Amino acid sequence: MINRILLSLIAVLCLGPMAAAQNMQVSGTVTGQDGQPIVGATVVTEQGGGNPIGTTTGSDGTFSISVPADATLIVSFIGYESQTVPVAGKDNLLVTLQETSHSVDDVIVVAYGTSTKEAFTGSATQIKGGEIAKITKESVDKGMVGRMAGVRVGSDNGDPGSAGAIQIRGVGSISASSQPLYVVDGVVMGNTSSDIDLGFYKSTNLLSSMNPDDIESVTVLKDAAAASLYGSRAANGVVLITTKRGKTGATKINYSGEFGVQNRANTKAYEMMNGKQFIQYLKDGADNAYAINPALSFGYTGDEWAQMVMDPSGETSTNWTDEVFGNAFSHSHQLSMTAGNDKTQIYAGLGYHNAEGIVLGSYFERFSGRLNVDHQVKDWLKLGLRQAISVSDSKGVSDQSNQKQGMGYASPIGVLTGLDPTAAVKNDDGSYNEEVGWNPYAANPHLLFDSDLQYNKFHTMRSTSNVDIAVKFCDKLSLTNTFGFDYVDNKQSLWWAPSSIDGGDPLFGLSAYYIFQLQDISNSTILRYSDTFGDQHHLSALAGFELADHKSDFIYSASSNYPNDKLPALSVGQPHGTGGYQERSFMLSFLASANYDYAHKYYLSASWRRDGSSRLGKESRWADFYSVSGAWRLSEEEFMKDSDLFTNFKVKASYGTNGNLPSSYYAYKGLYSATGGYGSQSGIYWSNPDNPNLGWEKSQNFNVGFEWTMYDRVTLSAEYYNKLTSSLLFRVPSSAVTGFDVYWSNLGKLKNNGVEVEISSQNIRRKNFSWTTDFNFTYQRSLVKELPDGKDVPYGDGNMYIHREGESMYTFYLPEWKGVNPDTGMGEFWIDPSDHSKGTTNYYTEAGSGVVGKGLPDFLGGMTNTFRFCKHFDLSLLISYQFGGDLFDYPGYFTHHDGFRNASTVGTADAMDYWTPDNRDAKYPMPICQNPYRWDRFSSRLIKSTDNIRMREITLGYDIPVKRYFEQLRVYFKTTNPFMIWSATPDIDPDVPINGYRTADVPVTRSFVFGLNMSF
Repeated sequence: MINRILLSLIAVLCLGPMAAAQNMQVSGTVTGQDGQPIVGATVVTEQGGGNPIGTTTGSDGTFSISVPADATLIVSFIGYESQTVPVAGKDNLLVTLQETSHSVDDVIVVAYGTSTKEAFTGSATQIKGGEIAKITKESVDKGMVGRMAGVRVGSDNGDPGSAGAIQIRGVGSISASSQPLYVVDGVVMGNTSSDIDLGFYKSTNLLSSMNPDDIESVTVLKDAAAASLYGSRAANGVVLITTKRGKTGATKINYSGEFGVQNRANTKAYEMMNGKQFIQYLKDGADNAYAINPALSFGYTGDEWAQMVMDPSGETSTNWTDEVFGNAFSHSHQLSMTAGNDKTQIYAGLGYHNAEGIVLGSYFERFSGRLNVDHQVKDWLKLGLRQAISVSDSKGVSDQSNQKQGMGYASPIGVLTGLDPTAAVKNDDGSYNEEVGWNPYAANPHLLFDSDLQYNKFHTMRSTSNVDIAVKFCDKLSLTNTFGFDYVDNKQSLWWAPSSIDGGDPLFGLSAYYIFQLQDISNSTILRYSDTFGDQHHLSALAGFELADHKSDFIYSASSNYPNDKLPALSVGQPHGTGGYQERSFMLSFLASANYDYAHKYYLSASWRRDGSSRLGKESRWADFYSVSGAWRLSEEEFMKDSDLFTNFKVKASYGTNGNLPSSYYAYKGLYSATGGYGSQSGIYWSNPDNPNLGWEKSQNFNVGFEWTMYDRVTLSAEYYNKLTSSLLFRVPSSAVTGFDVYWSNLGKLKNNGVEVEISSQNIRRKNFSWTTDFNFTYQRSLVKELPDGKDVPYGDGNMYIHREGESMYTFYLPEWKGVNPDTGMGEFWIDPSDHSKGTTNYYTEAGSGVVGKGLPDFLGGMTNTFRFCKHFDLSLLISYQFGGDLFDYPGYFTHHDGFRNASTVGTADAMDYWTPDNRDAKYPMPICQNPYRWDRFSSRLIKSTDNIRMREITLGYDIPVKRYFEQLRVYFKTTNPFMIWSATPDIDPDVPINGYRTADVPVTRSFVFGLNMSF
C-alpha cells in the first residue's frame, strides 16, 4: 500500500509539470474597433525562457496557434496599439485592437531609410508587393498601372518579357534619360531597356528578372524633398523596391501557384478583310488606277487583278488574325519560407514562371531565387545579407521598340498584312499550305513562327547582392555600410535560315550573337543620429558618402551565306560583321540630411548631396543638389484636436533640385571611330565633337499639398507640383558642313507641372461586409519652354514630332488631313494647317505641316474597389483611365494604304468604307493602285485619340476555412484587361508607349488566371 502511494506521488511530481507544459490549440479572431477583421495581424507568444511561437491572421481575421495553456499572446498590427492577451486555458479568443494616433505612424520606405507618414514632408506613394504580384508575375512595372497618382506606365508590346517604360510626373528630359532610378534594398539597379538597348531586332526588360512575389513594397519618390538625396540620378523620380524579410516567430511556409490563358485584349484590332472584300478592293483599286494611267495598275484591269488571288471566287475566306495570334498558356509557382528568433531572421524564396506568347513559338521562362538574412551578432552589431539570382530565357520575333521606320516581313503584323485571305490554312491532306502569301515574303504563320527557321532568343542571368553592416555606438548614434553588386549577363541569338523570309537573297542565311554584360558596384557609408530633447523636440540626421562604378560590355558577331537551315553556328557561315564596345563610368557622392519636429506638429527637413561624375568634363563634373521642406499637422492644434472631421490634417511644401547625366558615357569628349572604312581600306574618323564645358542638366522642383483624414474613414491627399528643367542635355542638330549630325550641349528649358489627387475611403464597414475604394487622379503638362535660338527641332520617325517653344512634349507635327471630297472621292489635305483660307490639295507633297496632336495625356488615373463579404469571399476591381492624349497609328499606315500597296499588303476590314459613286459619305477615299497622290503617308489621318476607361483587373477570391491544417488556404480567379468600358477609338488598343507611337508589334493581351495560395 505504501509503495503504491509513493509511486502515485512520484507520478504527480514528475508528470504534473509535463502536463502543465503541454500545448493547447487556441483559435481566435482579431478585429478593429469597428468590428471589421484585421488581415495580417501578428499573434506571437510573449518571450520567456524559450523561443517565441507566432502566426498571422487570415483574410477573415482569424488565427489558430498551438501554445501552452498559461501562455500570454501579444497581438499587433501596423496602425494599432499592441495588446497583451493571457490564454488562461481558453481555446477561443476575441481580440479588439485600438487604432494608434489615427494610423499616421505607418512606416514608409524613403531615401536611405524609413519614415512615418506623420513625419514625412515630401511626396511619395507606396503600394504593397502583394498588390503588384496580384496583377502580374512577369514584371514589376506591369503591376503599377493605374495604382499611383503621377505615375504612367507605357507599352504596347504584348510579347512576354518585352520592355516597358515608367514615367513619373511628366517628361524629365529631351535627349538624356527620362526613366526613373531603381533602388532595390538600398542598392541601385540597372535600368530597363535604356541599359540594355542593343539596338538590334528585339527589346528586353531587365525588370522582368525580378520576381514580384519577393517584393514587400514599392515606393515611388516624386518630389525633390523625397528624392534629392539621390542627387543627379533622381531627376525622373525614384522607384524604391523593398524585398521581403524574415520574421521572428514560428517558421512559416507559403506556396502560391497560378495557371492561366491569355489572348488579344482588343479583338477588334487587326480585323482583316475577308476574301470577298479583298477581291473587291483589288478590283476597284486597279480600275481606278487604270482609268488614270494603265501603268499604275501594271497594265491589268480590275477583273484581271481579281484572278491573281488564290481563290478568285472568294468562297475561301481565312481569318489569318486568329492564325497569327492564338491562345497562350502560362503557369507560375512560388515557394517561400520565413523564420526567425530574437537573433536571426531569414526569408528564402524560389520562383518559376513560364508564359507562352500569343504568337506561335514565343515564350518567356524565368527561374528565380532569393535569400535575405538579418543577424544580430551583438547588441551593437547587426549584419544583413540579401542575394537574388534569376535566370530567364525568352524566344520571340523582331519588334519595333526602337520606333524606326519599316515593318519587318517576318514580324507578326508584317506577316498578317501579307497573307492572302482567299488562301486556306491547310491543304486537303491536312498539311500546312505553303502558298498563302499575297506578297512573296509572307509565309504561313504555323510554318514560320512555330519553327526554328527564324527567331530571336534571349538568355539573361542576373545576380543582385548586397551586404549591410550596422554598428550601434549608442541609442542615438549608429553607422551603416552597404555594399552592393548587380551583375547582368545577357545573350541574344538571332537566326534567319536561308529559306526564311528575311534570310534569303542576298544574305542566304544570317546568324548573329550579341553578348551584353552590365556590372554595377556601389558602396555607401551612412552615419545616423537621432535624439529627443525635452519630450517635444525631435531631431534626426544623417551624413555619408557613396561610390558607384558602372561598367557595360557589348560584343557582336554575325555570319551569313549558310549551306542549309539546320546549322546556325557562326563557324558554319561566312563572316558577316563584328563589333562591340566597353564603357565605364564612376561617381563619387557626399550627402547629408536633417529632420526636426516639434511636438509632432511642426516638421522641417533639409538635404544636400554633392555628386561628381566621370561622364562630364573636369571643369563641370561636380554639382550640388539640395532640398528644403516643411509640414504642419493642424489636426494636433487645440482648435482641431477633437474634431472627427479632421482626424488628421497636414499641409506640406517643398523645394529642391535634382540633376541628370547624358546617356552617353563620353559625351563631353572628342571621339574618333575606327569602325569605318575608305573603300577596302580601314579608316579612322572624327565621330563626336568635344565639349569640355558640358555640364549637368538641373531641375528645380516645387511641391505643395495637404493630407486629410475625415472621420477615420476617408483619406484625401492633393498636391501641386512645378518642375523647371534648365541647361537641358540637348543633342543639337548641326550643319552638315561640320561633319556631324548633332552635338551635345546644355541648351533649353523644359517645364512640367500638374495636380495629383488620391482618395481612400472605407465606404461600408460591417462584420460580414466591407467596401473600400482607392481613387487617384493626375493632371499633367510637359511644355518646352526654351530651345537653342528659339528654333523648332523636328525628330522621330519621318520627323513626325517637333520640339517647339510653348508646345507639349511628344507633339505630332504632320500635314493636316481634311477628308474625302464627296464629289470626286479624292483625299484632301490643307495646304497650310495654320491658315485654311489657302485651300486644299490632293497631293501629299503640296501639304504643309502643323501641330495635329500630342502623345502625352492631360488626365490619367485609376480606381480600385475592394469588397469582402460572406466572411470568406473577396472581390477587387481596378479601373484605369486617361484623357487628352493621342497616338500615331503606325500599323494603320500599312493597313489603310488607299490602294498604294495593293500589290503587297492586305488592309483591315474597316478600310472597305471607301468612296464609290454609291458611297459618297465614305470615311476613306477611293483606292488607286500605286496611288500617286499618297494619301496614305504620315498625316493627321493617322492620329487617333487614346481617351479610354478600361477595366484593368478583376479578382474574386475565397478563403477555405481549414485552419486546422493550414494557416491560409485561398483560391481565386483573376482577369487582367478583360474589357474596355469605353474607348474613343474602339478598333485600336490605347495602351501605347510613353510618346504615343503605336508600334507594329504583338498586341496588348488579356489574361484569365486561376490561382492558389496556401501557408502553414
